[in-house]
Parts: sequence; structure tokens; C-alpha cells
Amino acid sequence: MPLDKNQRGIDLLCEVVGRRIDVEKVFSDEIILKKLCVESGGHIRDFLRLVRYACRYSKGDEIDENAANRAISALSMEYDYRVKDADINKLVKVEKEKRLPSDMEYAHLPYHLLVLEYRTSEGEKWASVNPLVKRLSKFKEAYNGN
Repeated sequence: MPLDKNQRGIDLLCEVVGRRIDVEKVFSDEIILKKLCVESGGHIRDFLRLVRYACRYSKGDEIDENAANRAISALSMEYDYRVKDADINKLVKVEKEKRLPSDMEYAHLPYHLLVLEYRTSEGEKWASVNPLVKRLSKFKEAYNGN
């Protein structure tokens, strides 16, 4: 189940931040915090990095949508450096099939967080390309072209 459809996952990530800061004071709208949750793909380290970047880009004491969008773009560009040309077709395959082949040539994708692996509540495993990678033009072009 994608994170944007998993309210429990979003709530848990928001709770992590809520234990460290007063979310109502820091975020101009709680929807912005939830957007950062979804864009992180549920990966806690990326989520906290997005929050930190959004703080850096905010003007004043509140994180607004502009600061959140800049944070998302900045972290997405960091992933751009990790995605090699040889990875693009593999990423498209993973995204379309929602599974990670067990071939060694795919092993580096989750290691570099280009692909995130999940389990359903029933224990079924599935995979998806990191939402921050999905934003990259080279991924979009390959995905729409195949």
C-alpha cells in the first residue's frame, strides 16, 4: 500500500516529528508535514532530512509550502547523483511490477534507497521506486516512454 494511502504510516511519521517540535507552531499547515511524509516514501531518515531542509528554506518561524517544495527538490536532486544511466530501465521495471527481482544487478537499488521495500499487514513483500527518484526527469521520461 503506497504511503499516501496508508494513514497509519503517515500518522506515525508525524508523531516522530511531533515529539520533537510543536507541529502547529512550526508548520503553517499540517498538510505540509504530511506531504513531506509521503515524499519520503516512509523512510524515516529521508523524512527527517526533508523536515530539516524545510526548516533551512523557511522564511521566519514557520515552514510553508514553498519551503517544503524546495526541501523536496533539494533531496530529490541528491538522489539524481545516485541514479546511473544503467539503473533507469531497472527502476522502471521495479515500478511497473511493484517487485524487486532477486538478481544481483538489482541489489544496489535498495541499498542506495533508490527502491524502497515494504510489507503489507499480511506480510506480503512489495517494492516501489523512491518518490524522490520518481520526481527526476530522467525517470519520468523512461517510465512514460516504456
